[in-house]
Amino acid sequence: IHVPLREGRKQTVYLIADTLDSESAPLICLYTICGPANGLHHEELLKRNMRLSYGAYAIAEHRGERYFVMVNNLMAEATSPLELRKSISYLARHGDSLERALSDEDVR
Repeated sequence: IHVPLREGRKQTVYLIADTLDSESAPLICLYTICGPANGLHHEELLKRNMRLSYGAYAIAEHRGERYFVMVNNLMAEATSPLELRKSISYLARHGDSLERALSDEDVR
């Protein structure tokens, strides 16, 4: 999902709808790539996690490469369209903010 942002920036949020939780309940997994993972920013991201309203920063593999990502998992049965839109928008804004902090580029 390509989300347009301020200053002409954009952020892609990926939606995976075939994930299950530990009790086999369907989940909607949303994530956005923030930048290549390196060892320099781990502590800062863990501190940022405490200030987030939705989701969390993590490290994930995407197409064979390790990236800092922002992820949010939602219970599919309990997620309203409004909650889904808010989560996508929130991940896009905060993911882009981290991308900008890491590189000042707009490639995701």
